[in-house]
Amino acid sequence: QVALFENIRPLFANKPLVIVANKIDVAPFESLSAEHRKLLEDMAREANAEIMPMSAAAELNIAEVKERACTLLLNRRVEMKTKSKKLGSVLNRITVAVPKARDDKDRPAFVPDGVAEARAARAARKAAEEAFANGDDSAMMDVDLPPKRKTEKDLMWENGGPGIYSVDYRKYYDLKVDEEKWDTIPEIMDGKNVSDFYDPEIMQKLDELEKEEEERAARELAELEAYENAESDLDEEEKHFVTKIREAKALRKMEHRLERGKNRSNIFQKHQLKTREEFVGGMEKIGYDASTVDPEISRRGRKRERSVGPGSRGSSAAPSGRAKSVEAARAEQEKREKRDSSRARSLSRAARSQSRDTRGLSTPGHVLDANKRMKRSQKKLQVYGRAGEADRKHLTKMPRHLFAGKRGGGSTDRR
Repeated sequence: QVALFENIRPLFANKPLVIVANKIDVAPFESLSAEHRKLLEDMAREANAEIMPMSAAAELNIAEVKERACTLLLNRRVEMKTKSKKLGSVLNRITVAVPKARDDKDRPAFVPDGVAEARAARAARKAAEEAFANGDDSAMMDVDLPPKRKTEKDLMWENGGPGIYSVDYRKYYDLKVDEEKWDTIPEIMDGKNVSDFYDPEIMQKLDELEKEEEERAARELAELEAYENAESDLDEEEKHFVTKIREAKALRKMEHRLERGKNRSNIFQKHQLKTREEFVGGMEKIGYDASTVDPEISRRGRKRERSVGPGSRGSSAAPSGRAKSVEAARAEQEKREKRDSSRARSLSRAARSQSRDTRGLSTPGHVLDANKRMKRSQKKLQVYGRAGEADRKHLTKMPRHLFAGKRGGGSTDRR
């Protein structure tokens, strides 16, 4: 170590030095041999340094070493400032005010009793540590040292070290009652304190409830078995009827399942067959006279009539068709055709007199209902029938209002 210091000593030229003799708890500085002590003292004298014993493990003289090093550095800085050329300009601007005593009364600094006791204990501890370092093992036992305050670092190493110990900040809470620092913080849910609804006997009550449920289920099962095993009051004929009813019910269920399983589409209700009463009621509901309509004739269809023509046997022009001449028959036929054509024209005019939108609707309510249904069915076409992003567009490549005319001297941000 001495040889290493001699090699790097030029780096500390004109700088204050402090040589720290560490690990005095293992080997005190006074217990070294005379040769080793002379070697260290010569090294410190040649380097213009001072030797200070210290123990980092036992935390001895650590604060004193720090304070001495800071003092030397501060004195060195003040010395360098005083030797500079700027000292004169700085002193001209500095005024040192010295207060004058107003009377002869002594006013010393007030030191609280707790601070005085702590200083006395610290001085006694320092003296005991120095005596222990000099070889007096009983020095530490003779001093009544105050208990050392445990820091968070001490608590961390006592409780598992870094990464395991977590600081409990509740001990720093400022409450009126210190015992309330470690109370459980309430959890709020839906505006209510969860702890208010907590029951410490909840598991016991749950077990009792489950036991009660099991007992009730067992009791109901026993009652059901007793009911099934009880003697029936029905005679043989009634039992036979009950069996037939159950078989018919099961058969109907089976037929319904088979019908549902068939792979065919369902028939809408408007396409299904209707009874006479349903047909008559529907016609009267829409405003038609159902008394003139016979569903039986409509279902069978109209009977085909005999065509009427010249020489037809069904003609009622004369009692005897054979005796009638051909000219008379032809004249009568032309007259009948003329009458039929004029009747057809009158019927077509009567049909055209009514609008096609309301044709077949007997009441104004039916017309309004039909219009509402028509608009409702066209609403989807109005929504989905508009032009979309997938439709083809033919855009103007060069709009005339952007490319026509001369460019002026103004803004051209829209060209």
